[in-house]
Amino acid sequence: MAGLDDIYRQLTPAERGRHVPGQIFWIPAYETMRDYHVVRVGRWDRTTDIATANFKIEKKSISSIGAPSDLFHHMPIPELQLKMGEELLVKKVKRRPALLVLRDCFDTRRLANTYAGIGAKPNPQSHVFAPIFSLRKEDNVGQNYPEPFIGKVALGELPEFLHLPAEGTVLRNESMAVFTQFQMHGESFVEETTLCLKSLYLATALETFWQDLEGQILALGE
Repeated sequence: MAGLDDIYRQLTPAERGRHVPGQIFWIPAYETMRDYHVVRVGRWDRTTDIATANFKIEKKSISSIGAPSDLFHHMPIPELQLKMGEELLVKKVKRRPALLVLRDCFDTRRLANTYAGIGAKPNPQSHVFAPIFSLRKEDNVGQNYPEPFIGKVALGELPEFLHLPAEGTVLRNESMAVFTQFQMHGESFVEETTLCLKSLYLATALETFWQDLEGQILALGE
């Protein structure tokens, strides 16, 4: 098991603002929901400001989200830049730490134009994160993960989970980053910290995860 000096480093002020892979952020992490809920406009006089509209929450199945059969109740709303085939999806979120995995996520249309020789390369719009979950907490024994599971994560026997020991400031609990729950968030919706994983620790973990995933895919074709 690696020691703290082999896992973490503190970023300089310049590095913190540049956003480097392995940096720990606070993100509005999505929580798993059993059902889909969407925001729909109830009563609204379209000649008035959108702020006067009466919105409601409706439960929907994935087959009815943005579907033609639902268009009578789902009208485009230019004020919200909502098109006919789009929805305002209600998501339950929780503020939690997350590991920055991929920094340069561009608008695909603008990036395509760049390769076509039209316009300059766009700035990154968002980052991809692996959410971080506490494995165990003080005075929270009843909700800790089972010890056999924690042991396997700590020993690196489960490639989809990256073990993160408590470092005392940002990560106060023994934790894990989950590579099977990557989430994308815009830069304006995340908060930087100075804590960062060392490059070798993160790169080795991602390589192990990818090799394990590749093996699973190849095994399906045999």
